[in-house]
Amino acid sequence: MDVNVTAWGPKSQGVTPLHLAAQGGHLNVMDELLNRGANIDARTKGACGWTPLHSAAKERNKEAIKFLVENGAFLPDDICDVRFNPPLHYCSGLEWAYEVKQLLEGSSSSTGETSYSSDN
Repeated sequence: MDVNVTAWGPKSQGVTPLHLAAQGGHLNVMDELLNRGANIDARTKGACGWTPLHSAAKERNKEAIKFLVENGAFLPDDICDVRFNPPLHYCSGLEWAYEVKQLLEGSSSSTGETSYSSDN
């Protein structure tokens, strides 16, 4: 089974199963897909190039955002980074991703390790 297979249609060009699971907040499915080799930073086709993190953020799904960031989803230091679309005003849930990233960085700098079991 190819966990990185992409869907094609007028509104789903390049969407992977991980995009769909992130959009719906299906953490168990996301975990299984990643365990089977899903690309956490897979991009949709076209101008936007959305990742599963974008899909979760657009739906303002905090748990999916936290899960993706904790599992290494790409998140540049600056949200205005040209490698990361769309702008914050269109995908405001990305603010939560930065909050999670800061918490993870804070916990790893204070203990020397990152704890993924935290409820923060």
